[in-house]
Amino acid sequence: GQEDAPTSTNGQEDAPTITGTTMDPPACPARPAPFCTEPLTEETTPDPANPIAPGTLVQGTNGPNAGEMTLEHEAWSTPESRFDYTWPSPEDREAAIANGTFVDYNINIAGIKGYNGRWFMTTPRWKGGVPATVVEYLPKGSDVEGASPDKDLFKPWPSWHWNRYSDGTPEDCNSTIQYTHAALVDIKGRLWVIDNGAADLFVDTGRYVCPPKVMAFDIAECDANPDTCEPVVHYVLPQECARFGGTNTPVTGGGPIQFLNDLAVDPVTDWIYITDANFPTPPNDGLPGSEYTGGVIGLNVELGICNRVSSMETDIVQEAPTGSQFIVNGANIALSQSADGIALDPISDDVVFTSIGAYSTWTMPAAALRDPTLTNDERAAAISRVMVKDDQTDGFTVDPQGNLWMGGMQSSSVRKYVRDEWGYFDPNPEIVFSDCSLGVWFDSFGDDIGGNKIVSASNEITLFFCELFPGAGIPCPPAPDRTFAFRIFSAPITGGTSMDTIMAKADTWTEGWPDYAALAAGEDGIGLASDTTSGSSTHTSFKILAFTGMLALIFMHLH
Repeated sequence: GQEDAPTSTNGQEDAPTITGTTMDPPACPARPAPFCTEPLTEETTPDPANPIAPGTLVQGTNGPNAGEMTLEHEAWSTPESRFDYTWPSPEDREAAIANGTFVDYNINIAGIKGYNGRWFMTTPRWKGGVPATVVEYLPKGSDVEGASPDKDLFKPWPSWHWNRYSDGTPEDCNSTIQYTHAALVDIKGRLWVIDNGAADLFVDTGRYVCPPKVMAFDIAECDANPDTCEPVVHYVLPQECARFGGTNTPVTGGGPIQFLNDLAVDPVTDWIYITDANFPTPPNDGLPGSEYTGGVIGLNVELGICNRVSSMETDIVQEAPTGSQFIVNGANIALSQSADGIALDPISDDVVFTSIGAYSTWTMPAAALRDPTLTNDERAAAISRVMVKDDQTDGFTVDPQGNLWMGGMQSSSVRKYVRDEWGYFDPNPEIVFSDCSLGVWFDSFGDDIGGNKIVSASNEITLFFCELFPGAGIPCPPAPDRTFAFRIFSAPITGGTSMDTIMAKADTWTEGWPDYAALAAGEDGIGLASDTTSGSSTHTSFKILAFTGMLALIFMHLH
């Protein structure tokens, strides 16, 4: 009388199929961590005068890794002591204050990546007066070269020259970084950045200055020659991948909008995957792509291929109003960007992504973003819901063992989702960290190259942007009077080897790949993608190849 278990042709039980529905949001699972719905009080608010000591273990609630997360650094921006930069001279600093290109209370962080004991960060030009958008963090009192004993500093990276505000000419745009939300360091020692080309994005003076582009810098080369180093990868995205309406196009008031939010890089093949967290309902102004409101991009600079899946706002990703309206420490949040955090799964060769305004996590075969012969609808058909979670998420990553790490924004937590027997993510996470007074908003996760650990940064963006996120009982003083902090956390990657050990041997993974350049040129590509319309056959074949390769490489490493 029991339902028969599904079986395959080899006698083994088939894994269950997870598919995504396109309209109705799913029911949320039980909440494993308390939600931070109330504002912090005087008793629960951390004290800037007594920062938490570096290396302090912080609390978790369940799972084998609970309590194994370390607070590496806590940095405060207060009216008495703001974040600052390593200026060429005191005169340069004073000139920047005078001309408005340095407003210290407008500085906050978003992305973080670790590399051999160093911290690379992004300081987005959310508001005016942000003199550099890609930086190396020099914690106060640390033994890092250039660090101050009493002030947290940002060192513009690779140089002041690259981080200057652009005048919008093509020549100047090619040699500046205007607005970077996320950066990434790969195992080859390259720092990747996506530049939206914007300035002052969330204020009335916000404008697009330069076309969006992707760049990668060789860290060793730029450390040795910061004033002359050039990117080893430099690619301006075409209009069909990321829209640009021209220099000084306003961000608000009906201008075309794109928001390249996060990226993942395959260091073996240099395929790059990017989320465009575009805002809803851009104008249909005749530019290519004016009909869409966000998406996921796959590009390969060497091959000159840039593919995109778009128009996901109403079809797949958004689960408004249940997902896009929520509370963080008493602040009311309403965000409806489409695709936000993104990661490349090293086990399955899937691109995994999520939206802030959704309870679902989505996946699609990376091959669907590599194949230039697929239409947008065919790529969209390859997207499926891989997991339903109980909380909203901004940044996340997949570690070398295939575990999914993400922040819980309402619960101020860090979650680790392990794989079940079928290779799917278990929807019941380990709560590695949970503290309503310390997490607040985890904007970025990543593998610390050389450190065999996951790193993440939380920022108190609800305090930094209190005028955008009002809440009952939450004071919102003028910007010069606000106090906020960011915190760097880390957790060990357990149960296996590090990303650089695995990927150094992974050049055999691409055996059997089609000739994507030939496909882009309209020729027959011999290989996996030549016989697919939805990406599913490519997905299955590559999943077998990648999974087998990963197991073999781990086995070799352990023996």
